[in-house]
Amino acid sequence: MKNLLCSCLLLIILYDVHASQCEVRDIRYISRNVCKLCRCASDESNTLAVDCKMRHLSCVLFRISSKVTSLDLSKNNITILKNDSFTGLSNLRNLDLSYNRIDFIEIGTFWPLKALENLWLVETNLGLLQAALRQGLFRGLLNLRCVKLQGTINEGLANLSRLPDETFSDLLGLEELTIDGTFGLRFGPGFENLTNFKTLTMSGWIGHCNIGRLDSETFIYVPYLQHIKITKCQLSHIASDAFKSLTNLNTLDLSENVGLGFDNFGRSFEALKHTSITVLDVTSIVSPYGKGTILSLDDVQHLHETKLEEVYLDRNALESIEDGVLSKFPPTLRKLYFRENRLLFTLFMYEIFKLDNLLIFDAGNQQHITSSNTRRRTQKQVRVEYSDKPKPGCKTSMDLKYAQNKRNDTTSRRISPKIYVVWTDLHNNNLQIHVEKNPSYLNVLVKDSNVTTQNLSYFFQKPDTTISNQNKDVIQRRKQSAIKNNATNLKSNLSVTTPSLKMALTTFICSGSESNFVFLNFSGVDNNIRYIDISGNFIPVLNNSSFAGLSKVEFLTLSNNHIVNLEPLTFVPLHSLIYLDLSNNNLGNSYKETAWNSFESLHSLQTIDISGNSISHLPQHTFQSMRYLQALDAKFNDLNDFDVNLENSALLRTLDLSNNRLPYLKTNIMHYLDHLAKDCSISLDLTGNNLLCTCKTLPFLRWLRTTNVTLINKSQYFCSLENGSIRYINESTLVNLLESSCKSYTIFYISGAIGGTFALSFSIFFLVYRNRWKLRYLYYMTKLKLPKTPAANTEDVYANTGFVSYDENDIRFVKNCMIPELEVNRGHKLVIKDRDFLPGEVLASTILKAIRESRKTISLISRESLQNKWWTFELHMAQIESIYMNRNVLILIFIEDIPVQDLPVYVLDLLQFVTCIKFHFVKQTESAFWNELHEYMIER
Repeated sequence: MKNLLCSCLLLIILYDVHASQCEVRDIRYISRNVCKLCRCASDESNTLAVDCKMRHLSCVLFRISSKVTSLDLSKNNITILKNDSFTGLSNLRNLDLSYNRIDFIEIGTFWPLKALENLWLVETNLGLLQAALRQGLFRGLLNLRCVKLQGTINEGLANLSRLPDETFSDLLGLEELTIDGTFGLRFGPGFENLTNFKTLTMSGWIGHCNIGRLDSETFIYVPYLQHIKITKCQLSHIASDAFKSLTNLNTLDLSENVGLGFDNFGRSFEALKHTSITVLDVTSIVSPYGKGTILSLDDVQHLHETKLEEVYLDRNALESIEDGVLSKFPPTLRKLYFRENRLLFTLFMYEIFKLDNLLIFDAGNQQHITSSNTRRRTQKQVRVEYSDKPKPGCKTSMDLKYAQNKRNDTTSRRISPKIYVVWTDLHNNNLQIHVEKNPSYLNVLVKDSNVTTQNLSYFFQKPDTTISNQNKDVIQRRKQSAIKNNATNLKSNLSVTTPSLKMALTTFICSGSESNFVFLNFSGVDNNIRYIDISGNFIPVLNNSSFAGLSKVEFLTLSNNHIVNLEPLTFVPLHSLIYLDLSNNNLGNSYKETAWNSFESLHSLQTIDISGNSISHLPQHTFQSMRYLQALDAKFNDLNDFDVNLENSALLRTLDLSNNRLPYLKTNIMHYLDHLAKDCSISLDLTGNNLLCTCKTLPFLRWLRTTNVTLINKSQYFCSLENGSIRYINESTLVNLLESSCKSYTIFYISGAIGGTFALSFSIFFLVYRNRWKLRYLYYMTKLKLPKTPAANTEDVYANTGFVSYDENDIRFVKNCMIPELEVNRGHKLVIKDRDFLPGEVLASTILKAIRESRKTISLISRESLQNKWWTFELHMAQIESIYMNRNVLILIFIEDIPVQDLPVYVLDLLQFVTCIKFHFVKQTESAFWNELHEYMIER
């Protein structure tokens, strides 16, 4: 018993002594069982990992099992590491001492750790490296592969600190070193024998890094380095031969050194040709918020001689890339990044197709931050339109019409006029040029070439015109003729070369520029593009050739592009498309109802996003062909109803209709969603809609309570009662209340009211329909505030001799026959809508004004015009003008032989009261026809 009491007393004394050496707050320290203090984890090999992070320890636990292979002592209060701190830990491989206040390490501290592989000393207080890391500290640690010493230098002594290479000379197995960067850093002779030293990291994000410069002697003793990362280290100068000795260099990261700049760094490319570098990261070597920069040929003149595969040029305030720069990149390049710059996607884009092995081109999220924080300057867009359909008896001509549109925008920078070159047919080397700026700049832009405005017209894209099949060959021959005469000069002045017919490119991202985007036509090109993101630009219209040749594209993002219209065949080339993002555009304001027909070709589509488009109505057939559709996002629109055909979309799983104006869902939609919910989970979001609680919507309200469809945010659904009050749909008494109030005891009164309303509506409709043209005439006349009685002096009123009413297919007759004969030869002043009407004016009002201000209205009758609603409108307005103002206005001219039985009734009625003549396409009778028409036009 006496021996037992002595043993207990000895244990208590030992415990008190140890507790006095190591202060432990909140948790009691048990010296013989560390796992009662720290978290321990063992594996199948009977090894132990101990986590003593954040245990408020002031010294190292030294009585730990030898089976421990990993020890984490980070984020404690340790200040000193003594020689016996790690005694017995012969199997320890990982030791983390980061985020402690260590200011002294005894020489023999790490000697027992013969198996140590990873040592972390991040964010400690070691101060001067040469004083803290004394020679012999790492003696015997032949297995140590990774050392991290970031944040160890005292800021006040940073300029006095140097890297003690003699201390690291013992680490023959060192592979990775992470250290602070001191000014004028040198890796001395002590590193010469570290043949395994492959990775060096210095970063100002953690710890201290102020290198300033890299000299020719910086890396002379570490030729085995393969990966160098020097980020945010205030690097401002690199000697031209700084990397010459690094023949094994594979990865170089110099990002976030904003003082370096392209001019300085470009000189070091010559030395990189002696290395094996494949990855180069020079992100933010220019301040992204400072003055805009230009990537010039001088900056990359030696780049072609390297073996680079990945280049990162993000966040460098790049506003322009000089012609030929991308051609200087090596043929081995596979990934090229220009993210978060200020680029406009212009002429330089075509050069990426010279890089045969390029897989990823990412110029996403361009910011356009200028030093003066202003927007881009005013740009004028020139649209060149032509029509070449010949009419019998008239010479074929090519007329140009320029429509200039201004955008009120200001900036302090001046942007010079640009020519955008687009490959329309890469296989046949046919060019198409889109010009921004005033037409007077054309000859200046093509410099000394003999290309004229007339010749250039053959290259222009006509934005909203579909050329008939019978004339495609004619137009193609003209284009080829123009190209043959001018291709040499164009290639010489614009440095255009034929791109490769085979491309490796898989990812193409050009987003956020908010500028006019130039589409590239890939017809005839073997490409592997799978991912395209051209969001955040200015693409108001997508036409039938926008995605030509892109049959392998699977992901397409077109959000935030101001898209107003889609031509019917826009997406036809995209056979493999499975994801389409059209969010935040203006599709709801489309001026063509056929825009929604473009979705009919998307047979493989799985996800479509049309949110934020101000859409008020979706045609029933919009998604009918999407058999694999899984997710439909139509939130943040103005949908008043959702009556689309989803019967073919058996895989639909997500339907987002939130934040619209839906009062309820139609019965067919509810039934179909229930049908899908029988076999799988399907979610529906109706949050933020104008749901109604009325007798009409009772079936919908019952469905919300009983359906198996997952209703997202159902608890937030509310509806409006007829008295204007708001109720949450989840209220248990709501449906019962509506059912009782909707029982109909007044069906006969309602039937009578409906009958009376129908009779009254029919009477009003009959009167309005009978006088519809007169009402329209009075409406537009009042809107224009025109006089309702003829003026006494008609010469002052009629500013024009005649207003010509015609179908667009008869424009040849007007331009090549009427204008020369009546305006040029006989001095009449005609109003031609394609020539004299200004863009942006209300067409109906402009037509009525032209009729009122013209002595005569000359209406050309052809088979096409009889089908034209605007020609019919003009004819009726002129007829009402004749009756209402009591003057002879109309002159009808037949320019085609049309049997009487094919003429509409309203035309036959007019033939009895108005002047009618017929044009014969015979030269002998043409003069007599024009003389007769002249007499009718001057008749009062």
